[in-house]
Amino acid sequence: MKILDWNKRTFERDEPVVIFLEIKNVPHIAVKIFDIVTENYYLKNRSEFNQHIDLDGLTANEELSFNLSAELTHPCKSIT
Repeated sequence: MKILDWNKRTFERDEPVVIFLEIKNVPHIAVKIFDIVTENYYLKNRSEFNQHIDLDGLTANEELSFNLSAELTHPCKSIT
């Protein structure tokens, strides 16, 4: 699985997040959604928030699951 380079990197508050992936031979995918308050992160760590944050040990606010079996999904179809 690869997150495509042309995805948006930042989003406004309450803006819908859309992420495009390139996947191959993946029958099932789970997406974990974390709600991170960047101001609290900065106050605790005294460093800017970046995409290399360690999420180990954190509980996701929401988890989505998608079945991408070949018989259910056309190879060029997007899943929403």
